[in-house]
Amino acid sequence: MDAAREAEDAAVIACQVKAYDAYRSTLEDAMVARNADLVTIKGLITEELTKAEPGTVGARCEKALSNGTFRPSRMKEGEEVCGDPEEFCCGAARVWMAAGSDSDGAPQANAMWRTIETCQTKDTTQYQYKAARAPLSAVAVTPTPVPFTCIEGAKKLAAAASALAAAYMLA
Repeated sequence: MDAAREAEDAAVIACQVKAYDAYRSTLEDAMVARNADLVTIKGLITEELTKAEPGTVGARCEKALSNGTFRPSRMKEGEEVCGDPEEFCCGAARVWMAAGSDSDGAPQANAMWRTIETCQTKDTTQYQYKAARAPLSAVAVTPTPVPFTCIEGAKKLAAAASALAAAYMLA
């Protein structure tokens, strides 16, 4: 009877050691993979945080809202928003997005949009929109082309329309 109990105990211990070794091996493989993913994610974050210099292609060009806080202007005195106005323009790209859900519970496509104003060359018709990367995703996001239109001329048009309306009111 004692020999049978010792054999059973030895078998249980051997089974536990084998299961622990398998667990430990799987854990170590997962830790190595996680560390590799973290290195990749750090590289992606560094790339994502790289911003274009003001006045160059890819730089943001929307007018900063002040909301009465009198924030300083993004540009220096006499500086063009998008560099050489003969070559570049400030334009807008409308990125349609999903929001809410329809009657089947699926996200509603094209339910809202995000407008991105950026400097591009005057002949640009497509903006490469890059959505946010999912948290802890080690895969770079593939840009999606969206229509792009220069809008700098709209300021002049709005000023002319305002002047015309003012002249009409005074007459």
